[in-house]
Amino acid sequence: MRLDAGTTAVITGAASGIGLALGRAAAERGMNVVLADRDEGRLAEAVATLPGTGRFLTVVTDVSDPDSVTALAERATGELGPVHLLANNAGILRPATVYEQPLADWHATFGVNVFGIVHGYRAFVPGMLAHGRPCHVLNTASLGGLIAAPHVGAYMVSKHAAIALSEALASDTAGTALGVTVLCPGGVATDIFAAEQRRRQADGVAVSAEDAERFSHIADPNRTDVLDPAAVAAVALEAVERGDFYAFTFPAGPREAVRGRLAAVEQALRTDESRMVSHG
Repeated sequence: MRLDAGTTAVITGAASGIGLALGRAAAERGMNVVLADRDEGRLAEAVATLPGTGRFLTVVTDVSDPDSVTALAERATGELGPVHLLANNAGILRPATVYEQPLADWHATFGVNVFGIVHGYRAFVPGMLAHGRPCHVLNTASLGGLIAAPHVGAYMVSKHAAIALSEALASDTAGTALGVTVLCPGGVATDIFAAEQRRRQADGVAVSAEDAERFSHIADPNRTDVLDPAAVAAVALEAVERGDFYAFTFPAGPREAVRGRLAAVEQALRTDESRMVSHG
């Protein structure tokens, strides 16, 4: 679809990082932009940085709360009309091994990273299908939706689910005017780790020396091995305009890890085929 001036984009997790970069890129195209986030102060700062000539709206939203997302949809459509691009971008990351992660962290991670998408679908997709014009859903997953890594299991499981949710929506809406893209970035200079640091400090949560070192490295604003969110947003919106299902921004190492997983799946398929032939 074409992201034309005057069309409307709704973006969650939009006060910083990829979400804000998506908002700026949409605004540069002349789109009307709705920035949604649960941090009211940072939303106010974010909207002040949007370029372009479109109309802008900020809505304090907790994507883990279905009523909050319904209210977002009502305000967006009530003030700006039909929604043409929904970017389910909000996400959180709480590191731990899968066998030590507190259940509350599992519920919080899935509440935002998985049910945030489900709530977005339920609140927006029926109206997007009803207006009948070309429209699109962009879900932010992760490289972690395709491979695994230590100490971030809950996050990666949730991002595998985000890819599956994207595939499910594409299947359910095949033949309609609605397209689907799933964004799977590698390392990006976002606030997701620093936000978790702040949460733990505010809640008085003890952090192991290993996690503290990991946070210190990953949240370092001077890192040079991660992408600028603006570059990731550009890739994402170009994929939306082309109608691509996948949008990747991986460095070489992770690309090989993904290929390794695909090769293992292909080998298992060949083994299964051989078994079927031998038993045929």
